[in-house]
Amino acid sequence: MMKEKIEFLIFEKGMPGGLLRYANRVDNLLGRLGTAGKDLSDEMVSHALSMGIGIRNEEVVGLVRVEDGFRITTKGGEIRSDMVILATGSTPVRSDLAGIKYELERPEEMAGTRLLIIGGGDLALDNALRARGSSVNVTILHRSEIKANRGLKDEVAAAGIKLIEGKVEDLKFVDGSYVLNGERRYDHLAAFIGRSPDRSLVEKMGEVSVNHPSHSTSVKGLYLVGDAASVESSQAAYAMSSGLSAAMDIGRRLKADGNGP
Repeated sequence: MMKEKIEFLIFEKGMPGGLLRYANRVDNLLGRLGTAGKDLSDEMVSHALSMGIGIRNEEVVGLVRVEDGFRITTKGGEIRSDMVILATGSTPVRSDLAGIKYELERPEEMAGTRLLIIGGGDLALDNALRARGSSVNVTILHRSEIKANRGLKDEVAAAGIKLIEGKVEDLKFVDGSYVLNGERRYDHLAAFIGRSPDRSLVEKMGEVSVNHPSHSTSVKGLYLVGDAASVESSQAAYAMSSGLSAAMDIGRRLKADGNGP
């Protein structure tokens, strides 16, 4: 976008980076080895700001397709845009248990306590390792076969993290603690049992399909990238490449319409 001199603005309601900020370690970016997700996110933000890219810390609460593009409503006002790239990430599958966490923002604050993590996928094991690195006593509760990749399984075993096969129904919240099978007690509970693309801003637009590789959609001028497009490939490298594909397609379209540089 910057190279093509296309005017754009990024809206972010929280800290840029999304789930990447909570990754224990990112190993699948060529040229980067063993980088903590938070550090990588911070470097990306610094890089963007050094290039003069505008990041507005506002939550977008409305997105409407209008005749000449889109009307974007934030908590601070409204703006118009010809095109929109939606990179809203994903939302967690939730449980009815009280006080459950779906993100471990500051695991260091739980140091010395007992944490039970529900789930058996990559996200559950990666967060378990991150918490263990902050001196948290971690146990993983999984209901069936562990589906995480082999590397994470090996790391969890090497870290001495206990795995228990069981059911969420066996958990009870008693006197401020989570009790499993009436005997094991935990101070904190977190769940990583699946995620869904966050498309809440485009729900009123009906069924939105994504075209590959451009990541354009069935709604003219709208692009979905990263987890907002699909959680099947929830990787930093995929999110980056999908965003780049969308930006390149926008550049090509503007040139074809005679609006590019």
